[in-house]
Amino acid sequence: MRLYHSRGHSYLVCPRLLQLDKRHGEHWEKAPKCRRGEQCLKSHKHEAVLLDPEGHLVVDFYWFPGCRPPTEEERPVCPCGRRLVHADLDDPYGPQHLVGTP
Repeated sequence: MRLYHSRGHSYLVCPRLLQLDKRHGEHWEKAPKCRRGEQCLKSHKHEAVLLDPEGHLVVDFYWFPGCRPPTEEERPVCPCGRRLVHADLDDPYGPQHLVGTP
């Protein structure tokens, strides 16, 4: 069984949101504030505000050493019926985070 050997943080997004606007795949902490409709403090080419993801799920997924990664069936499901996909930050299935045999 494969287990996590370190802590990690992944950003999981409904695939439908990525189809609507690829910017949904970038974690909100990395994006400029104008993307969320807030005032930017830095000078740059401001972005259009992202559409509200109403009805679709976006989650931060954290893991800790010794835990196993979720199986395909355990990955969160959006209310629209689609399984969430890794979009940004650490890949929860990346070999650099896992030890043991599959």
